[in-house]
Amino acid sequence: MLLLHGFPEFWYSWRHQLREFKSEYRVVALDLRGYGESDAPAHQESYKLDCLIADIKDILDSLGYSKCVLIGHDWGGMIAWLIAVCYPEMIMK
Repeated sequence: MLLLHGFPEFWYSWRHQLREFKSEYRVVALDLRGYGESDAPAHQESYKLDCLIADIKDILDSLGYSKCVLIGHDWGGMIAWLIAVCYPEMIMK
């Protein structure tokens, strides 16, 4: 299960859900690009949706998963929706 936070939040917004779902899933809540402890890109172009979608795809790949349960809130919801549209094979729910 991958949790994508909203604006202007960071991974900590999901702390309660991490505890709730950990018995059923491997749950990952990350800081999206430029939020929390993540690196902030120098150029605005690095925040384009295709870059953010690629980040999530790369994270799933690096975790060794080909698909996941993807949950997004606010801005993270937009990213999750676009991942579902562009890469439906990566989404379990």
